[in-house]
Amino acid sequence: MDFARVEAAARGSLGVGGKHPTLCKLVDKAAEAFKNSSGDPPLFISVIRSVEEVLAGWERAVNTDGKPWWRRPDREHIVRDLVESRDEALKNYEHIRFPFADLRREPRATMTRLARQCELPLTHLENATKLIKC
Repeated sequence: MDFARVEAAARGSLGVGGKHPTLCKLVDKAAEAFKNSSGDPPLFISVIRSVEEVLAGWERAVNTDGKPWWRRPDREHIVRDLVESRDEALKNYEHIRFPFADLRREPRATMTRLARQCELPLTHLENATKLIKC
């Protein structure tokens, strides 16, 4: 992300990134907080993954003690609510969507496409794709 911030600053823009499920509830707040100098909201990027795939991934995820990452019994309700909140909020903003499966199946091609859509340089693409677990 550092290279994106440097490149954005060189163009008089602001590069911000984050990945956390609760950000799905904060789209409007992020849009307000990160407007550019012209008052335009940021370009949002959304990784599309079905609720079932998210839940299956969380089932496989364990803490360092070997226990499930998120043991709450209401996690399906929470995931559905987060996805619905995100999708509803993003209707109001310019955004890029891409399937999580594409990122896993073709990390380089997906990251190249994303970088071009965001008008980012491809100079760190190799390093970025190495971080993706296929």
